[in-house]
Amino acid sequence: MTPATAGSAKKRLGEVAWVLAKLGVIGFAGPAAHLALMRQEMVVRRHWLSEQEFLDLLERPACCRGRLPPRSACCWDDAEPAGQG
Repeated sequence: MTPATAGSAKKRLGEVAWVLAKLGVIGFAGPAAHLALMRQEMVVRRHWLSEQEFLDLLERPACCRGRLPPRSACCWDDAEPAGQG
């Protein structure tokens, strides 16, 4: 990894941490509000996922127990950002 790539990866990790922290602080209003915030940040504002990818990821954890946003978030680790695949 080159220094430029390492700096870019570090910046992106910081951006991801900031978004998740923001969602954690603001998203106390319940699953519907939490998912709306996730969509706004990750699809509309940052273009990390396409609309269809976001909807597909919501389908994945439907059979799991527990709250929807954390189950959804655990499925994102194997998804590629829009335009990266």
